[in-house]
Amino acid sequence: MENSGSFIHRPPLPINRDGGHS
Repeated sequence: MENSGSFIHRPPLPINRDGGHS
């Protein structure tokens, strides 16, 4: 479950745009 929080701590990756995570 650490991966879930790890990606959130990271910078705004291209996946953010795809996911629409404002």
